Amino acid sequence: MAKSAISTPMSSPGFEFVAARIGLPGRTTTVLIECPTSWCTVNHFEVREVAVEDITHYGPGTFLGIPTMSDDETDLLELYVNITSDPASDDPRMQAAHLIVSNSSGQDADLTNGQGEELADSLVRMAAEIRQALRVCQSANRPVLVDSDPSMDEALRRVRGEAV
Repeated sequence: MAKSAISTPMSSPGFEFVAARIGLPGRTTTVLIECPTSWCTVNHFEVREVAVEDITHYGPGTFLGIPTMSDDETDLLELYVNITSDPASDDPRMQAAHLIVSNSSGQDADLTNGQGEELADSLVRMAAEIRQALRVCQSANRPVLVDSDPSMDEALRRVRGEAV
């Protein structure tokens, strides 16, 4: 009896076939899916989806937590930026690898490459503006010396690195 050969399909460039677990708890099956393994960090076998259409690829990203002085143990605001792709989407832009910006609101912003560049530029500008505002706060909060000793004023200027 001759063995029948099973042909393995060729994956697209940048993709590999990986096992994915699909179905309801206790009633799953394993299927092969194309995964952009050069950036997707999801283990599609461990992360079960109900249907193949529910599979989304996620990759590395960055996180920004913003604390508050009233509770320095917890970030009051959180911002996440990741690489993602939704291969089952009707929108080709969502199928392609793109950035997604998330926070705790449940609303996500999927960005085009141009929007991602604009966001990065805006964050750089914002960082400079935050530093400038911080310098204003620091200057405004310097203690005012009243009837101070002139020699102490000179010592304080030297410590601060100001011209004497």
